[in-house]
Amino acid sequence: MEKHIELVVAEKQEVLIVGTGNYGLREVLPETEKYIESKGIELTVEPTDKTCEIYNKISEDKKAVAAFTLF
Repeated sequence: MEKHIELVVAEKQEVLIVGTGNYGLREVLPETEKYIESKGIELTVEPTDKTCEIYNKISEDKKAVAAFTLF
C-alpha cells in the first residue's frame, strides 16, 4: 500500500476525498478502495472540481483529508 494511504490511516481520518482530475480520468484502484473502507474510512471519489466543494462541507463536521489531481 502506498505511503500516502498509510498516513491517512495513521492520522485516523474519518473521510478520504479523492479528486480524479477535472475530467475524471484518474481512478482509485479497487484494492485501495477496499483497504480504506476496511479501516472504517469513508471514501468519496469525484472529479476534482466537485471534491473541493465536498471537502469544504465535510471537513466542518468530520476529520477529513483530500487528495486532488489537477489535470
